[in-house]
Amino acid sequence: MQLIRKKDIALVCSALFALSAIIIDQVIFIRMYIMLTSWILFFIYWHLKHWHNHNSFSFYFVIMLNCLTGMLTHYYFALFAFFFCTHICIATALNKKWKSLLLYMASLFTSGLLSIILFPAILGHLFSSSRSVDSVDKLIDFTTYWYNLKSFWQYFNEICGGLLTLLVMTMLLNLIFNTNKSHKKISVILKNLFLSPLFIVSCSAFFYYILVSKIAIFTTARYISPIFPLIIIMFVIYFFKFMSGLLKKELPTYVLIILAAFILLYGFNNANYSNLYSKYRETKAIASNYSDC
Repeated sequence: MQLIRKKDIALVCSALFALSAIIIDQVIFIRMYIMLTSWILFFIYWHLKHWHNHNSFSFYFVIMLNCLTGMLTHYYFALFAFFFCTHICIATALNKKWKSLLLYMASLFTSGLLSIILFPAILGHLFSSSRSVDSVDKLIDFTTYWYNLKSFWQYFNEICGGLLTLLVMTMLLNLIFNTNKSHKKISVILKNLFLSPLFIVSCSAFFYYILVSKIAIFTTARYISPIFPLIIIMFVIYFFKFMSGLLKKELPTYVLIILAAFILLYGFNNANYSNLYSKYRETKAIASNYSDC
């Protein structure tokens, strides 16, 4: 609702997320990744809802608490927050709101400091654990990068019903059409684009995907799952905006609902997730090994 002021479109996004086969598989996995996804979604929601009225203490206090809980859940929260907050800081500087920028950066610094105070072992997890060492090795090794990019891209394609190429095309077409319709200078258009909430979310998700593909130890869905809802949101909104330029009145909404039903059916028909089905051989083996724990 904060990205597009249409309740029915927001409901389509919610349905696609809640009923998606790959999302249900992640929920059944019972790890911290769904909680991490929730913190990231709330982080975005709080910014979009209160950014235009962010002079209150409560705005920065909630940002601080949100970053703290996100970091204590999984350090991948910091990866997404870095890209999102960097965009917000630049946008705030462009608007010359220096006091807001200082308060915002102070709230982020405080959350980082508190996370270390409450959980000192976080430094070891980030800088000296076997996973962190492996991630650094992956960062300077490009032999598997292209494979990782394709593997994680396939997860995005599955959550979009095999229509991820359509998402990319609609994003580009929306950008081209909006630029052609506008009579403003290119510099003004680019600034407005940079400051738009949907563009901020899209850029943050994109750079998260680029970085995680580089440092992830395994190409499993859980590492990229925190931005699954953002992929769904971008797909729905960009496609709806594109269809609204072609069809009249309520027709784009009806087309979107039909498309959403197809995507959900596609997901379950092509699902090959170990946690989704109790008879899956790997799932039964894991359950048997850890049944006494």
